[in-house]
Amino acid sequence: MNTTDTIIAPATAPGDGGIAIVRISGAAALSALLNHFKPSAKITELVSHHLYHGNLRDSSGGLIDEVMAVFMAAPHTYT
Repeated sequence: MNTTDTIIAPATAPGDGGIAIVRISGAAALSALLNHFKPSAKITELVSHHLYHGNLRDSSGGLIDEVMAVFMAAPHTYT
């Protein structure tokens, strides 16, 4: 098993639902989140284990969906 990769994977069962959970972990997880997640509130940094509301954006800045995001700093990532 390679433990140095950054991975993204669904964490909820497939099918219809009100919200989906996507897990991202690894060395580049925070930078990926910062590149694609735009918080609703004006914040200067994401604090570990805090839940934030905002928008998920694609690489060109287009809106993908309204989301909730939480960053969990190592070693307390629960993954």
